[in-house]
Amino acid sequence: RDFLWGVSEQVAATGIEDKINEMRMSLRNAARDSAIKTREALNGARTALEDRIEDIADPGAAAWRSGGGGGVMRPNVRAGTAMTERVGDVWEAFFSHMFTSVDTALIEGWITKEDIAEPFLMLGMPAAAAMELVLLSAPKGSGVTLTSRLHLTPEDMVAPAFVDARPLFQEVAEAAQALKAAGLPTDGEKVFLRRSAMCASAKEVPHSIPDARRRVLNLILA
Repeated sequence: RDFLWGVSEQVAATGIEDKINEMRMSLRNAARDSAIKTREALNGARTALEDRIEDIADPGAAAWRSGGGGGVMRPNVRAGTAMTERVGDVWEAFFSHMFTSVDTALIEGWITKEDIAEPFLMLGMPAAAAMELVLLSAPKGSGVTLTSRLHLTPEDMVAPAFVDARPLFQEVAEAAQALKAAGLPTDGEKVFLRRSAMCASAKEVPHSIPDARRRVLNLILA
């Protein structure tokens, strides 16, 4: 009994339960981080394979991927379908950005697992996905870039197939143009934009951005 009592005192003294909880959290974060990196690696391998297939089917495919297509909508060589027939791919890419944004926010500590059930996140998740598209699209100057292989031109967005998606993606395109005109963001500013979009004004976002520049970025967020 004395031995057990001594052990219990040592457990209480060393805070072993807290250490176990810390280890569990660390393992969960490591597993989540590994899953995201694995998914990114698989997506990268798939993209490289698809690029190779397109290069075989169409020697001019590389020019389209590098922006040398003259702005004309490029058909999907593999499936033989035009961009306006790929609405499902567009929404799939958008929701993929949304889920990845949540993963990133959890890993970086911008939100907690308890926040998942909070109302602000219902606004923050699609806002974060939209902001990711803004950051991807801003260097292009026009249209909306969803992935390295999926870009909506202004012509795509006015097509009947995109009637439901048009308000969202036109707003993204306008925000991307405004961001490019204001100056492309630094890495630190990208973090501020991503975190602010995810937190949807429910959490204070720390930053070291000068007031004038922050006001510009807040207009982009709005």
